[in-house]
Amino acid sequence: MRSFRITFVIASFLLSVLSIFAEPRNALLIANGNYQNFSGLANPIPEANALGESLRKLGFTVRVESDLSYSEMQMCLMDFEMKVKKSGGIAFFHYGGHAVQVGGENYLIPADADIPSERLAKSRALNLDEVMTSMCGDTNIVVLDACRNNPLPAGDGRSASRGLVPISRKPKNSLIVYSAQAGSTAQDGVFTPILTEKILEPKSFTAIVREVRKEVNRQTNNQQNPGSYEELEDEIYLSDSAAVSDTITVKKDNDYKKDSYKEEIKSKQSKTLSSWDILTRKRAGGSLVGVGSAVITFSLVFIPVGAANAVDCVARNFTLGSDISFAFLGVGIGLAVTSIAMIASGGGLLYTVSHNNDIRNNTKYYRYSGLSHRKRVLMTLCNMTFCTGYNIDTEQMSVGVGIKL
Repeated sequence: MRSFRITFVIASFLLSVLSIFAEPRNALLIANGNYQNFSGLANPIPEANALGESLRKLGFTVRVESDLSYSEMQMCLMDFEMKVKKSGGIAFFHYGGHAVQVGGENYLIPADADIPSERLAKSRALNLDEVMTSMCGDTNIVVLDACRNNPLPAGDGRSASRGLVPISRKPKNSLIVYSAQAGSTAQDGVFTPILTEKILEPKSFTAIVREVRKEVNRQTNNQQNPGSYEELEDEIYLSDSAAVSDTITVKKDNDYKKDSYKEEIKSKQSKTLSSWDILTRKRAGGSLVGVGSAVITFSLVFIPVGAANAVDCVARNFTLGSDISFAFLGVGIGLAVTSIAMIASGGGLLYTVSHNNDIRNNTKYYRYSGLSHRKRVLMTLCNMTFCTGYNIDTEQMSVGVGIKL
């Protein structure tokens, strides 16, 4: 058994590696740091290069571009879109640099952009919706490390907006990550380095994002809290061993639960077997004898009813025969009413059996108690039967309808 488990784990691992790397993976990283008309940023370009190396280790085809103009950013996105449409798979986009929100929309600022007023952002900066349109993979990840203070010059037409706003246009099956929550700003040089390190861990990408969030909070003393917006159909695994790691963890948890359940069953089994004779004598004997006696009783009642009616048919003109006939007719009606009541009680019994957790649990318990099939069936019948019978202990006849527990 042990060798089988080891073989299973190794086979699962190999299949996971093959299936993961068989899926196309494309990444586009744009980093703008050497701004001509805004304050420069020292970290985006080296951070993008480091993140690109991590993504290559995960099987991505990576393109890193830096200090792009508006038209160059557009061309990169168009090329990336065409490539992803052709290959499918996972599409990964990361942007590091300045960005701004204007009128409820986000704009990524090119390195050579001259935007003296927010009114010109729409024509001189790249609308984030264009990025979302380019993300057409089977699975899409967008990471934005651009949630900084508004870099546009102060003055007429400049709002007091901070960071970026949540986007309304999201790619299908996507996860969008901000270095800081909407409406807040991010410190330079914190988020992407942590992501670069964590992304190689054998976990799902959503779990990695949670780990990144915790570490960013810790390093910034809770001043920066990354945000994410998820519309995933399935978990994303970037590391070749992530899916296998999760599978093994779940398998270990399930094995532990099964072992605990087996121990619980073993502890109850001895008690069940030792009390079997008592249960057979009290429940099985009393219940089954009671059912049999009830059938005999009804037979003895209906035989004279039928005989009396037969006599009435032969001797219709005899008063005695007529009186007997009416008498037994009344008995028959009473028995009919009683039968209807018993049918209703039986229906209630079946409903109770199907909706009572204790009964279902008892049945399941008998199934795994180690008893033979014949004894399990008899035990179940004893717990779900008409309680009409002879009590062996008290030597009294009991009549009624219910559930014997």
